[in-house]
Amino acid sequence: MKKYNTGNRINKVEFTDEILTGRGGLSLFVRYLEKVCIYDILDERFGRLRKSLKGIPAWNLFKQVFCFFFDGTSRYLVYFDHLKDDGGYSAAIGNDFDSMASSQFRKGSRHGNHPDTVLKMVEGLVKLIRKRYREDVEIIVRMDSGFFYEDNFKGFDDPGIGFIARGKIYEGVKEQVSGMDEVLWGEYDNGHQKWSYVEFGWRGGWKRFWRAFYTRPFY
Repeated sequence: MKKYNTGNRINKVEFTDEILTGRGGLSLFVRYLEKVCIYDILDERFGRLRKSLKGIPAWNLFKQVFCFFFDGTSRYLVYFDHLKDDGGYSAAIGNDFDSMASSQFRKGSRHGNHPDTVLKMVEGLVKLIRKRYREDVEIIVRMDSGFFYEDNFKGFDDPGIGFIARGKIYEGVKEQVSGMDEVLWGEYDNGHQKWSYVEFGWRGGWKRFWRAFYTRPFY
């Protein structure tokens, strides 16, 4: 991969209603990733995880994950299986069919938490970001309910990583929020859906309380 040092820096990030037209924006985004030489950094840090020449290089996996989030069509990893067979998408990000990833990034017999895969992966990424970007950068991890475990939360909390996790609706949660006075509930409207929410402390059978929000949509 060609080394390239750009003189441009991102100094501000804001919300906007404007979008890049269709998938043409992905090609520009991939070109940007190449220009800032992030592939070299990722390959240097994670390339050794690839034990042989079989499979997809680590930097290419990262590229596809970045494009997945940038595209924003779906929030679910299984959507990678659809993209794998989409020739237009693979061409837009500069990949051929054989180098497209699927949702099975791990052995099918292992859960994503086995045994501490998530914590090790996040720890490595956090060290890389703070070393290459800025030591005091704010990092927030978003998780679905499959990673709703206190060990994960504690592992993120200790090094000062922010996190947002989608919880599991246990009966204890339902009982707790059902008894809350209506004056404690707030409202939020994102322009597409209106929600009511309430904040409370959740512990269950865990060792400490964690800040939690219960939400319900208005129809």
